[in-house]
Amino acid sequence: MKGKKVCVPSCGDSVAVFGFQALGAKVTAADISWKQVENGRKIAEQRGLDITYYCSDSMKLEELADETFD
Repeated sequence: MKGKKVCVPSCGDSVAVFGFQALGAKVTAADISWKQVENGRKIAEQRGLDITYYCSDSMKLEELADETFD
């Protein structure tokens, strides 16, 4: 996964997010719940991880319309 760009829609508690990041991926995560997004951001910050989070409906993800992932 090293160097791959990964999107985790409906990331929930971010377990998959942190797993992909630990494998070396550049991770973008999204969830419709602000609470889940804020919790993920907080944990990532505490661990010094560079993970991008969006609060968005995973069926739309308009913020990522111009992005590509591996």
